[in-house]
Amino acid sequence: MLTKNPLILICMTFLSHRFLHVTARPDNFPDDIEINKEKFVNWSGDIEIDNVWVARPRTQDHMVDIANWAHQYGKKVRVIGFRHSFAPIGGDPQINVNETILVDPTKHLTKIEKATFSIPDIPLVLNIEAGATMESILTYAEEYGASLYHCPAPGELSIAGVVTVGAHGSGAPPYGEDLPPAFSGGTVSNAIVSLSAVVWNSIANKYVLETFDRSHPDTKDMIISLGRIPFTGVHLGFGKNYNLACDSCFTISSEELYKEPEASNGHDTTFSKIVNETGRCDILSFGTENKTWAMVWQNKTKQPFLSRHVKDPYNFIFNTEFHVELAELYSDVSGVAGPLVSLFAQTQHKLAFLLSLPSLSLWGKSKNTMLYVKPNTLREDAAGYAVITKRSHLQKVVSIINNIYNSCLTSYRMKNEYPMAGHLQFRVTGVDLPYMGRFHVPSLSPARQVPGYDSHDIVLWVAFTSQRKQPGLHRALSDIETRILNKFPMVTTNPDPLAFVRVEWSKGYAHTSEGGWLNQNVLKNVIPRSFPRDDWNRLVATLARLDEKNIFNTVWLDSLLQPY
Repeated sequence: MLTKNPLILICMTFLSHRFLHVTARPDNFPDDIEINKEKFVNWSGDIEIDNVWVARPRTQDHMVDIANWAHQYGKKVRVIGFRHSFAPIGGDPQINVNETILVDPTKHLTKIEKATFSIPDIPLVLNIEAGATMESILTYAEEYGASLYHCPAPGELSIAGVVTVGAHGSGAPPYGEDLPPAFSGGTVSNAIVSLSAVVWNSIANKYVLETFDRSHPDTKDMIISLGRIPFTGVHLGFGKNYNLACDSCFTISSEELYKEPEASNGHDTTFSKIVNETGRCDILSFGTENKTWAMVWQNKTKQPFLSRHVKDPYNFIFNTEFHVELAELYSDVSGVAGPLVSLFAQTQHKLAFLLSLPSLSLWGKSKNTMLYVKPNTLREDAAGYAVITKRSHLQKVVSIINNIYNSCLTSYRMKNEYPMAGHLQFRVTGVDLPYMGRFHVPSLSPARQVPGYDSHDIVLWVAFTSQRKQPGLHRALSDIETRILNKFPMVTTNPDPLAFVRVEWSKGYAHTSEGGWLNQNVLKNVIPRSFPRDDWNRLVATLARLDEKNIFNTVWLDSLLQPY
């Protein structure tokens, strides 16, 4: 029988709290570091890990303490951010939750300050801790009259996450113009000046915190490492800030945008025409309904007539104002019923248009139109690829990819199957070139040039999105991926190939009918061979040396990062 004696109850409560406090932590885990059991869920909801340890270091030295604890007790460590990646980069579903610590720097490691040094021809260098968000970084840079050339649309991304996957926005110089000084035209990662990381030191026989200048021979292999080497902070270079006008158009058909070059009459509003004239666009096609939403940016010193001056980011209601519960409900429903897929696409297009009426023409400082996705936007699954081409081939390449997408879905529809309910998305950037003309390009950059094909200097970023629980989704994505990889092979004897394709690290790829990141041929053959052999093999060796005790590795990364 349970006692009702209040003194005994108080003692029992005290002892139980003491017991729980002592045992609700991994054995001998550093006392001064916050850690709790939590559920990990990534952006799209594809990856869920129950009851996993999540630590929140307060200092960069805490990350070193966690690494050395993990080495001593035979544990694994993975760094997570805001969990926006679709890929198993932070949270890998194959991890052993009893043997793995997820480290989240976004609560405490968020300091941003102007660097104590300067670099000629770079207007601003910021010293940024790993967990700082892109929104806070761009806001800070704006105070000094600086910005990035482009950036990912979500502002709630950690700088460490952005850098380690080679993230990007949309923006390439208009035809005939050059990239302004101090900007990276490909990935945000390429603007890194130096980075601080937790690495193994064989002399000290432990993990230590080291800073690597961009000129250090290991840095090019560390910048985009898919979390294989965890950053604690970076120095990032910025160019001079500028004003951007952003116009939205919902009336251009996908048929016109993606028309075959030889079929265009010269007056059509084609994708390549937009890119050549403005350099910046984000275009969504709604299923196979011939309907699009084209967001087009232009550098405008003065405010265009009838545009709305915006002084803050997130000005598209469709991408920002859905309550998080509604967004999660949308991602959790079992799928859009077959014949309703068409109605679903039409409704999304009309809803996007109606909710964008106050934002059809915007103007302001660069960050205020470049950031337009909040965490509570509608969440979909996404497969993504970087297609490296040249301007003269761009319209042909876009047309081919659009045809692959439509023909694939049409073939399924003829069998009364509707595996995708979402969008085809195109954005564009330049390629990653040596930053400031002297720093090596990150080895794993999807936007790096293909050796011997310097004129292929445009990157078409392609995403195939869908409500994540559509029956047969991954089979359709596998079909689309196979067709694209076959159409644009990395190995060719053609002196002027249309394009080359690499995967976008943070998205879905290597699809089988069971899911993403499972196709062993793509993981072990296609992806490694999309990079020069010497660079790939050196990178694999470098990352293994810097993490000699293998505590930051995962099953997925281990299968991917092998020499060839």
